[in-house]
Amino acid sequence: MEQPAVASIAAFTKTQREGVGFTSQRARDQLCDLLRASGIRDEQVLKVIANTPRHLFVDEALWPHAYQNRTLPIGHAQTISQPWVVARMTELLLAKGVPQKVLEVGTGCGYQTAVLSALVPELHSAERIAELQQRAARVLARLGNVKPQFSLSDGSWGLSEQAPFDGILVTAAPVEVPEALLDQLAIGGRLVIPAGPDGAQRLQVFDRLGEHDYEQQYLDEVAFVPLRSGVVTG
Repeated sequence: MEQPAVASIAAFTKTQREGVGFTSQRARDQLCDLLRASGIRDEQVLKVIANTPRHLFVDEALWPHAYQNRTLPIGHAQTISQPWVVARMTELLLAKGVPQKVLEVGTGCGYQTAVLSALVPELHSAERIAELQQRAARVLARLGNVKPQFSLSDGSWGLSEQAPFDGILVTAAPVEVPEALLDQLAIGGRLVIPAGPDGAQRLQVFDRLGEHDYEQQYLDEVAFVPLRSGVVTG
């Protein structure tokens, strides 16, 4: 279900975007230094993270923690992912070249959406919780980011009406990888997804080599909220 465009709203001020103290550019640069030390190598991804005001995607009470490498609550039992996880998954998605058309499953607060939007030409973002999607769309609009095309959708279904995708990135963890997402990959496309039962999740990468041929990699141990079914409109 496509969502209507966000109405015109006031942009964030320069001070809000740039932040001060715990939310300043210096804090973002220090975060990027930490990510480099933790193994992130894609300098373009790091540049985007350094330029993306993560604090604006969480409640103001959490701003002092926005540039720490930690998850933070965003409501509805959901979280904003650790910056390292955002950087790692984005780096993996782009490792074989920039995918032209990407699906993000799980808009959440919109932070990963903002990072992807700066790096890929066409971005579709699906979210099952209407309130989160609307809030993310407002924040991105206030940042002047109008690229993402939002859909209110059960993430395990993917977005068949827009398929195929050159890249799919999933921000919640199913126990098993949904077949619908694999089917919606273009030949040569890449899926980056956390999967597995709680306490035993691994970051996985699938490259589609042919109609029924996939190459699979099991990578880092991770901890994500589960990928749930159904759409929440209330």
